[in-house]
Parts: sequence; C-alpha cells; structure tokens
Amino acid sequence: MKTSLIYLLTKKIKMKTSFRTYIAFAAIIFATQNATASVKQLIGDRTNNWNTGTSFFEGLDSTTYEYDGSGKITQSHGFVYNAGTGWKENTLTVYTYSGSLLTNKTTFGVSSGTQVNSFKIDYTYNGNNLLITEARWLWISSAWVGVNRYTSAYDAQQHLITYTTENWISSNWRNLRREQYATFFGNIPTVVVKQNWMVATTTWENAYQYTHILYSGSTKDSIVHQYNWNTVGSNWYAFGFTTFTYNVNGEMASQQFFEWVDIIGGTLPWAQWRYDYSYTSNVLTYVYKQLAVNNGSLDPNQRTTFTLDANNHWLTAVQEHYNLITSVWENYQKEFFTYDNDGDLRHHILQNWTSGNWINYNEDYYWYSTTLSGVEEIAETKSLKVFPNPFTQRATVEFNLNESGKAKIEVFDLDGRLVQQVEAFMNDGVNQWQLNFNELNSGLYFIKIETAKERFVQRVSKL
Repeated sequence: MKTSLIYLLTKKIKMKTSFRTYIAFAAIIFATQNATASVKQLIGDRTNNWNTGTSFFEGLDSTTYEYDGSGKITQSHGFVYNAGTGWKENTLTVYTYSGSLLTNKTTFGVSSGTQVNSFKIDYTYNGNNLLITEARWLWISSAWVGVNRYTSAYDAQQHLITYTTENWISSNWRNLRREQYATFFGNIPTVVVKQNWMVATTTWENAYQYTHILYSGSTKDSIVHQYNWNTVGSNWYAFGFTTFTYNVNGEMASQQFFEWVDIIGGTLPWAQWRYDYSYTSNVLTYVYKQLAVNNGSLDPNQRTTFTLDANNHWLTAVQEHYNLITSVWENYQKEFFTYDNDGDLRHHILQNWTSGNWINYNEDYYWYSTTLSGVEEIAETKSLKVFPNPFTQRATVEFNLNESGKAKIEVFDLDGRLVQQVEAFMNDGVNQWQLNFNELNSGLYFIKIETAKERFVQRVSKL
C-alpha cells in the first residue's frame, strides 16, 4: 500500500499504510451483526498515484468486498492497473467463520483465472469467545509453512495475563518472546514484564519490566518506570521512566521520557524525548522533541497539526520537520480528508513538500453500500467518545448506556486481529473505561463496545 499517513510518524517509526485497509476493516468489526442489524458496508476502494509527467492521478490498485446476509465480509478481490491492459484481478481473500467468530482468512494469488495459495491466518477462541491463538502461514513449495503464532492466556476474570510469540522452526512452533501482565487496577495491568526465550537453556529470561503508577483514583498514567534485566546479577535495574500530564479536560498535555545516566557522584535522569499536545475547538497539534547530543537539551524535531470538523473528523493533517540550523519549521507532508453525510471517509489525498511546493503523491477513494441501512449503527457510534485521540499509550473510552448490564469492550487492529478484550458490568448512564495500548504498535485501531441491546464502534489512532 502506497499511502503514507503522516500522523502515524513517530520518533522511531515511519509507517506506510493505506486508508483502504483501515476502512475495509470496518467490515470485520461488524461481523457479529445479525441479518436485522444495521450495517453500512464498504464495497470498494481504489488508490491512484500522481503522474508528474501528465499531472493526473493514474490507477494503481483497487479492492472490492463481498458480504453474506448477516453483514459478515466473505471475500475481497484485489486488482492492479496496467496502462496497457487495464484492471486485472491479482488476489482473492476468503473469510471463514464459526458462528460470528472469524476463524480463517486465506489469500490466494490470481493469474489468468487460476488461484494459488499465498497467505493465511487461523484464529482460535476459548469458551468466552476470547482470542486464544492467531497463526500466520505462507504457501511455499506446495505446503503451508508457519511464519509466526501469537497465543493469549487469561485468568478467571478474563484478564489477559500472557501473550506469547512463536516462530516456525524445523516444522514446529518454537518460543520467541512473551509478555506477562499482572497487578490489575480494575481491568488495567499495572505491571508488564517482557521475556525472551533462551534456546540454550530452554527457559524464559527477563528482558524489560514496565510499572505503571496511576493518578489517585484514576486509570491514567502518572508515571511509568522501565526496568532492564541484569543477566549477571539476576536482578532488575532502573533504566528510565516516562511522565504524563493532562489538561483540565483530561486530555494528554505532555509525555516525557527520562533515562538514568551515570554521573560522577551518582546518577541523574536525562530527558531523552518529549511530546507536547495542544488543543483548540478545531485544531490538535503535537510537537515532538528529542535529546540534542551536543548540549543535553531537548530540541524540536517534528510537529503535526490536525484541523477537525464538528464531529472531530480530521480534515487536514500537516507534518513539519524542524531545521536546527535555521531554527525554522519546514513543511514535509500534508493530507486532506473528505467524508460522506454519515461521517465515513470517501476521499483522501497525500502531498509531499518538494522544492517549495506541495506536490500530489497519491489518493484513495471509498465506496459504500447501504443494502443494510447504516443509520442505526452510525448513530450509535456517535455516542462513543475516545480521548485523547490520537493517543500514545492509554485512551479513555466514554459511552452512555440506556440500561445496566454486562458490556464487552474489544480492540481490533487493521488485520482484523482482536488485540484486547474485556468484559465488565456497566451501569446505565455515562461509563468510562481506560484501555492500555502501551504494548501495541503505532497505527490505527477500532474500538467496539457491545451489550445485549446496544453497540458502539470508534476508530482511533496510536502515535
């Protein structure tokens, strides 16, 4: 995918993804709907690249989507464009379910009408419909060969307590690393331990530990301590810590990381990087600063500014890089977003700053079907608030229930993988719940909240 989303650029990661993946995933989010539920379905998307020679957008690739009577996505077809031969199908993805749960997603290569196995993902669940395993496979030499497998384990309260990654070695799954979660505040783990698998000793060895200190009576981070494992002394030692501040509206105001550095006569924390956030009625700006090696200060590095509409949809996003020599912010990338009346993205344009001008790079289009009316689902979605959004580590989910009862909160990534799930009894009226995204990669996610009678869905972004 060619589209670069500039609000996903961080100090360590420059992600290139496509809004089409993000929009297409809404189909999987609604996979649990029954035939009478209201679903607005994405039926097609297309990416065009800018041709500087002709000064026109020209076709690159496209995808169409098919659904069953209950609104679950069943197939997606990928097409590529050739100026000589036009659009041709090159991939087919088939989705398989057990009831409402996605159990397999297989992608085939398509050439001259012939389908060839390419890639697949298998999913398994426990009795509470919580994701247990996700196994990824490649078709190599007429056989499925494992790539990696992720396994989740839960306690009696359905808290995720371990998340294990395995690689495929010598025709078997072998341990690679795992994460352990403990000391829960409600459903939020405040201690996270990362371990690596030691092949020589066939044991797990500690690597990192993160301890979250929360504001009193709150699920928001006040400070997060990072510890590294000393293999020689078999003990934890303090590596650094991150501090957080919030404005009067509870929105993230700053995030700053300090690393412990040996100094003559003792140790002192040095600031390594910092994010500052500012908000107005229709503008969100965050500024990233990093350590200047020459004098130990924090120098500006990059700044991203979003303009928002009345429903907090992004209209524009501009990223700038700071020139330390001239002390001037310089343009880097710019994006434009257009939505339909329901708030769904219809058109997206990416531009790069080149030789003093904004130059088109590519664009994305999206088409929807309202065979199953999307009015009810869209209306319910507007009742869900997530703040801050975008966020860095944690986000607060706020929603209003008409009746008390058990609610299920689920978080999905762009591949349709269930990455978090909690269930809890919620009261009627306004409820708040905080989700921990600290161990997840930067990117786009969907949050879904469902009770026996109500359903909410919101797209969010982790920086």
